[in-house]
Amino acid sequence: MNRLKLIYPGTIIVGIVAYVFTVGIAFVTKGFVIGVLSASLPIISNMYWVYSFWNETGTVYTFYINIHLALAVMILLCLLVQQIIKRFP
Repeated sequence: MNRLKLIYPGTIIVGIVAYVFTVGIAFVTKGFVIGVLSASLPIISNMYWVYSFWNETGTVYTFYINIHLALAVMILLCLLVQQIIKRFP
């Protein structure tokens, strides 16, 4: 479990930053109702806004998309390390 102690706090911090960015973008661009909806459905709204930004800009080099890509990689890394720990205690 020591290996996960290095990754887990970073994943939580990046997840919180991604959530705050998503809710902020929803409030600013679409208004109160969509902002509240995005706040109550974080996973679905994160996927929607990443897809929307990716289509609008046509590039991956925006800060918002990079945060979500980093979060996805960190979550997959946590799952991978957890599986390795289960197999080789």
